[in-house]
Amino acid sequence: MRSFFLLLCLLLLGAAVSHSANAQLLKRVRNEVKNRAENHVVNDADDVTDNAIDETEDAAANAVIKDKQDHRADLQAGKSATISGSSPVGETASPTADAAATASYKNYDFVPGDHIIFETDFTRQRDAELPARLGLLDGSAEIQSFQNAKVLHLEKGNRICIVPV
Repeated sequence: MRSFFLLLCLLLLGAAVSHSANAQLLKRVRNEVKNRAENHVVNDADDVTDNAIDETEDAAANAVIKDKQDHRADLQAGKSATISGSSPVGETASPTADAAATASYKNYDFVPGDHIIFETDFTRQRDAELPARLGLLDGSAEIQSFQNAKVLHLEKGNRICIVPV
């Protein structure tokens, strides 16, 4: 009888240990599945974000390239670009063209130069450095001191393409 009681105690002890081991094993498996699912979601979100950023960068680069090509085509065709609405030397703007251009903006309250939209401050940058918040796509540009002020120096006669970052 004593051996039967001892055998019964051993069987109950083994079942209890087995049950807690199974519970711990199931808990580990459950945690591993949860971690892998979370990692999968995070990786998918990273991939989507990276693709969106790549598409935006590609579109911006293509737009800059197209603008360069259009500008070069205009220069090759003999056209000259006008700055701030001024006419190229030797040409006069027609009054009807100016009136039509002004009429198309009559519903807007924006006045050019009234509000500063973008401004770069070069005061904390060293001379001969590239501008910190400007992207240089073509040509060369550097910060220099001129009359006690930091200015962006561009070589005369060079083709330069700068975009804000």
